[in-house]
Parts: sequence; C-alpha cells; structure tokens
Amino acid sequence: MSRIPPMAVNSKLLEALRVAEQMEIEGKAFYLKMAEASVNRRGRELFRVLASEEDVHRDDFKRIYEALSRGNPPPSSGTACADCTRIRKLFSQAAPDLEADIKATPEELKAIDTAVEMEQGGIDYYRSLSAGETEPVVRRFYEALVEQEESHKAALLDYRKYIVDPDGWLVSKARPSAGSCFTPRAAGETSEMEW
Repeated sequence: MSRIPPMAVNSKLLEALRVAEQMEIEGKAFYLKMAEASVNRRGRELFRVLASEEDVHRDDFKRIYEALSRGNPPPSSGTACADCTRIRKLFSQAAPDLEADIKATPEELKAIDTAVEMEQGGIDYYRSLSAGETEPVVRRFYEALVEQEESHKAALLDYRKYIVDPDGWLVSKARPSAGSCFTPRAAGETSEMEW
C-alpha cells in the first residue's frame, strides 16, 4: 500500500476529521432523543438506525484519522452502501404495513426539519472541503461523506412525507411517477417509457 503524500495529510484534513467526529457524536445524541420522543413506530426505528450509523461513521473517522496521521492511505469503509440498504429496508417494510395511527405532531415535524438542516450542514461542509482539495484520495473521502449525509437527509425527508401524508407516500412508493419511467441510456439520451 502506498503512502499518502505528506502535503495531503495536513492540519486542515485532520481538523476536518475531528469536526466530522464531533458532528457524529452530536447527531447520535439528537437521533436518540428523537427516537425516544417519536410517537410513530417507524420514526423510532429510523432514528435508532440513524443513531447507530453515527457510531459506525465515527469509528470510520477514527480509523481514517489514525491512518492519515501516520501518512497511510485511508482504509475503505463502504458505510454509505450499508446506510442506504438499512434505510431502504426500513421503508420497504413500511409500504405494505402502514401504521394505522400515524401522527405528524408539530414537535416531530420540527425535529425532522432540524435533523434535515443538520444533515444539510454536513453536506455543505464536506462539499466545501472536497471542492478545495487537490489530493484525489482525500477528495474521494469527502465525496463519500457527502453521499452518506445525503442518504440520511433523503431518509428523513421520506419519513416526513410518510407521517404527513401516509396515503400519498404509499401511492408514490407503489406507482412510479412519469419522470421515473424514463431510463437514461447515455449522456443526453432517454429510452422509451419503461414500466
């Protein structure tokens, strides 16, 4: 395994990893609080999953920080795919089994909106770091963090739709929209409608 060039392991990167770890600690605490406060079973499950994923991300950051501080390449993690799979499974299980007593309380909606803002803050932070990074390995790391935060934000927005309009949410999951029926073939090309 080749070593990372010394200029790639700079104080800015190591500080970004420290900030990222702190964001995960704060995110976990917030999601655990949301899990306790949620009046919806699916919400409690989602917030617990998000809280547990903050631990996984934090462990990844620690491993990456340790590797980079020694001048080694960051270890691969693959947590972004794990996040997507766990969250998709949670919502795919919800489709045939809508809760009869789903509630969109003002407190839960506010908490979801706050969580979306937190995830967007992470997205913006990691994008700005990626945009200013010249080392490809480090830039890919920041881009992977953006993907993880985007998957969390998407799950939160999906859950918000679920509690605000359960029937509309179910219809959107059961029937594809006209736009989703087009499958891109190559840059600028679109196929015939596919169902």
